[in-house]
Amino acid sequence: MQSSVKRCDCSSFPFSRRVPILNEWNRYPPLGIAIRTSVHKRPTLKRLIPFHSARKNMILPLSKPIKTTTGAHISEITVPNGTTLFTSIYGANADPGVWGDDAHEWKPERWLKPIPDSVLAAHIPGIFSNL
Repeated sequence: MQSSVKRCDCSSFPFSRRVPILNEWNRYPPLGIAIRTSVHKRPTLKRLIPFHSARKNMILPLSKPIKTTTGAHISEITVPNGTTLFTSIYGANADPGVWGDDAHEWKPERWLKPIPDSVLAAHIPGIFSNL
């Protein structure tokens, strides 16, 4: 992948003086894949901003049961009114249940195949969400 990016002819980039948009990155597949992989592995924002505050007491269902520190298994969490919530982009991008056992690897070839259904179903926020 690194050699493909190095061979990419950057002289024809249409965005020499501004930040490119996603469709422009896609015109240069090796570079676009390297950027997509880097953002997936090391998101610039570790959590999604703005934060959200619960406006009332609620029950938040989990996508799969988790084990608590006491050893109990739960499938939902009570969220009291006024609790601040945020989405962890890093956590979503590193979830083996969504991305597979290689979720923690810098793996550009993952973008050369169709995105797995588990990723599409997760509705992960971000600049490359569900691509």
